[in-house]
Amino acid sequence: ESGQDNTPMLALNLVLAISLCTVIGSIVSQTMTQSAVQLIESRNAEFEKNRALSIVNDQFKGSVNLSAEAIVMIDQKNTITVFNPAAEAMYGYSAQKSHGHTRPELLIPPRLQPDHVSGFNRYAETGMANVMGIELETFSTRADGTEFPIRLMVQEIRGGEEPQFIAYIRDLTERNKLREEIA
Repeated sequence: ESGQDNTPMLALNLVLAISLCTVIGSIVSQTMTQSAVQLIESRNAEFEKNRALSIVNDQFKGSVNLSAEAIVMIDQKNTITVFNPAAEAMYGYSAQKSHGHTRPELLIPPRLQPDHVSGFNRYAETGMANVMGIELETFSTRADGTEFPIRLMVQEIRGGEEPQFIAYIRDLTERNKLREEIA
């Protein structure tokens, strides 16, 4: 047997090995091509999603900045995250100065702060609120320390990792003066 010529068998094995490698290479190539196409589609979808979010974010910022009402947003720690130009004019604080401060220390009269903190903590613990989604007349404090009447509406904004709260605030000082003059 050792004297027999194994060349045809070796040639056959070589042809089979090359054929098998070609098939496997073709399958791997198709899989990699499909994966690349899926990756490109996924990346394009992510890009479009981010672009859409950017547009919505710009529209939101534009709406907030153009609002005639003061708009103040706070996070779940009661810290101011948005303070629009109308809020700057109403309160006498710049948006930069207001960011990072808690709402009670900056905007709520000292006599009302315990009630605010208690209500905020109750909502954080139980989800029950007395002011969420309703118009409320109360008082606020300007940068110079003067107290003034306001109309306030607070809404919770969900969608992110943590809830945020947006307050729409209208200064009622002029309205109240007109009422007094008419009466």
